[in-house]
Amino acid sequence: MNSKDAYAPRAPTAPTLAERHASEVAAGWDRLDSGRKLLAQHKARELDETEARSLAQMRAETERSLANQTVALRDAERAAELAAIERRNADMEAAREARNRQAQDIMACDAANARKHADRHAEVTALEKKNATEQALETRQARLMAEREARAAHADSRRAGISAAWATLRAASPIKAGIVALVLGCAAGFVIAEFNGATLEWSKATDVEPHLKLDTELSAFSLKR
Repeated sequence: MNSKDAYAPRAPTAPTLAERHASEVAAGWDRLDSGRKLLAQHKARELDETEARSLAQMRAETERSLANQTVALRDAERAAELAAIERRNADMEAAREARNRQAQDIMACDAANARKHADRHAEVTALEKKNATEQALETRQARLMAEREARAAHADSRRAGISAAWATLRAASPIKAGIVALVLGCAAGFVIAEFNGATLEWSKATDVEPHLKLDTELSAFSLKR
């Protein structure tokens, strides 16, 4: 063998079993690394999706909670407004009732004052009527007394005239004097009896009527009081 043959390139030979095994092992590690990478990417994607779903669910729950709170707040505000309206209506009704009670109290006080004034006026009127009745009774009694005295004086005057006439007749003839005396006696007796009867009846009527009227007025006055 010469030197040229020693440096000549060798022809490619078939790979050995060890080389094939090494290449297969290297390929397996490459596939394992690729699978690990794909699994890591898949897990990361699933984690991102889970986190996104969780965030979306949390956002939806938060929005629902806020919406419910908003509705509850609106309902509470509406309930507060209704309560305020009812309270204002109740206050207005209470104020109206208070004004009505005050007006009724004023009317009752005015009625009581008017009743007291009417009672006082009735008492004064009854007292004045009583005084007037007593004064009228005294006046009637005084007038009756004066009329009685005047009638008594008139009767005395007539009796004196009759006595004078009788004395004059006694000086005349006895028969004529007797006749005239009889006539005059009958006439005088009739006039005096009629006069005394009418005077007695009129006196009783005038005495009883004022007393009955006075008793009636005093009874009415005591009933009023």
